[in-house]
Amino acid sequence: MSTRCYVPALDPASKTLTLGRDIAHHVARVLRMGVGDALVLFDGQGRSTSATIMSLSKQAVDVSYESVAVDPPPQPRITLVQSLIKPQAMDPVIRKACELGVACVQPVITEHSVVRSRERPDRWQKAMIAAAEQCGTNWLPAIGEVRSWSEWLSARGADEPAYICALQDAQPFKAVLREAGTTDRVTICVGPEGDFTADELQQAREQGIVPVSLGELTLRADTAAIMAAAVLRYEFG
Repeated sequence: MSTRCYVPALDPASKTLTLGRDIAHHVARVLRMGVGDALVLFDGQGRSTSATIMSLSKQAVDVSYESVAVDPPPQPRITLVQSLIKPQAMDPVIRKACELGVACVQPVITEHSVVRSRERPDRWQKAMIAAAEQCGTNWLPAIGEVRSWSEWLSARGADEPAYICALQDAQPFKAVLREAGTTDRVTICVGPEGDFTADELQQAREQGIVPVSLGELTLRADTAAIMAAAVLRYEFG
């Protein structure tokens, strides 16, 4: 498998690019690559290219490339609304969301959320990049600014199907999806450990968000998020 490196921007008009110190260290010291070796560069917005190392040092890698390909975004466009959970559980959700072709991860604060004094969007970004480099996708999910549950509900667009994972008074997810039919945009909401409160579920229902069940077992929040995204990808991908 080709070595893949994320770059923030990939200009189709340019044929050369200088990669920074972090990539230089990884390429030269960890992977032991040298002049003439090939890399795949991608920018997280669907663009990618095969590049050749022209020179490298401890500080930078200079590469050249010919043409840039553009992949269409994964369909449908999945938005994962995820209540904040512990960092050791949130990080896998971010990584797997990238691998499963989720378009946007929207973190929200709910009544049972585990909220740190300082969340780490930079850490989430690094987790997504590592996942994309490994799995081969050229698209990175967008990460929304952390919002309260009520703020997100007030701002969300109501013109797309939306579902909320719930432990009670919910319909089987598979049956709901197959009855709804195909779609090009869909939102799935996943709560924290302890689930959404009754008030939060009622707020969702009032917004037309359909409660769905992922089965008889009570899943951890991170497992539920990954399973819900995988079900959507399987049904519609």
